[in-house]
Formats: sequence, structure tokens, C-alpha cells
Amino acid sequence: MKIGGALLISMLVLTTGCARTGVTMFPGEKGEAGAVAVLDPNTGADVAVLDRPNSRNGISGGRSVSMKSVSANALNARYGDLLSQVPEQPKLFVLYFRQGSTDLVDESNALIPELFQELKRRPGVDVQIVGHTDTVGDGGANDALSVERARSVATMLVSMGMAGDIVRSTGRGEREPIEPTGDNVASVFNRRVEVFIK
Repeated sequence: MKIGGALLISMLVLTTGCARTGVTMFPGEKGEAGAVAVLDPNTGADVAVLDRPNSRNGISGGRSVSMKSVSANALNARYGDLLSQVPEQPKLFVLYFRQGSTDLVDESNALIPELFQELKRRPGVDVQIVGHTDTVGDGGANDALSVERARSVATMLVSMGMAGDIVRSTGRGEREPIEPTGDNVASVFNRRVEVFIK
């Protein structure tokens, strides 16, 4: 659930017929937390707002009865099995290309080992590679070039040991620029491949 730009993992513990319930908030993305409303499970009324990571709020009789911090060790001891099953957030790598080619610029070439290590580190990974171009040249040629760029990155990763059946490659041509430009304007920011690892 996204609230306030931060990813929250929250668990609502509800037991039918039980007079007491609780909500636990875990650390969010990059250690940030937003806020989550705590609702009375019987009436749906707001009871409290939980806005700190590693905190727990108890609810009894339709009201908040305790808000306390919980150590990361205590959370891990209690919810470690559950937390180990939560998938990692997708990661995006953006690689840039030389004009009119499938050759990476030096800075992007240097990112390939890090990208491949991320692939190896994640079990059951799924990879989506989307190629793009700037507005220089014909639209149809740019569509083809964007697909070639995506496929060239996929081929490179497969040659390093990535399984070919976990990747999808597509091209978007010049239709989704990062840097809005007029026609026939060169832009290294638009000559890119986006690699989504999830």
C-alpha cells in the first residue's frame, strides 16, 4: 500500500470474537514510513493513526489502548517467517546509448556488472527490458531501433548467465521521452533502455 510516497507493510491481527486486536507497522521502503489509519474492526471508526515504523497499537473496546515502539529484533522474532515471504520491491536500471546505435555509453556499460549481480541475487526474478529512442530519424526506424536496443541488453545478460526465459524485451520508439523535445532532437536521456527487475 502506498501512502505518502512510502511503502508500508502493515499487518492487522483480527480474531473473531476476541475483544482485543492490534496493528503492527514494519519499516517501509528505505526505512521510511507514512501513516496508516487504525480502524475499529467492529464499527469501522478511526481509532488511531500509526505513523512510526517498528510500532504497534493495541485496540480494545473501540479505542486505542497502547501505542508502543517495538525493536527490530522483536519484530523479526515474531514475524520473521512472514517478512521473509514479502517480495522485494522492483529495481530499475536505466542504460543509455550512443546516437543511432545499440552501443552503450561508457557510464552505462559500467553498470552492467551491478545489474547482473542484482539479477543473480534475486531468486525467481522476472526481467522486463524496454527500449527507447530520441526523436532523431523516422518513427518506424526508431521503433525498430528501440527493440534492437532492448534485445541487445537481453542478449548481453544471457551471455553472462541470465536465463533467457525470465526476460521480456519490448520497444517504445520515441513515444515515451524522459526529456520532452521537438522532432529530430538528439537526447541521450531518451536514448535508453529501462531494465525492470522484479
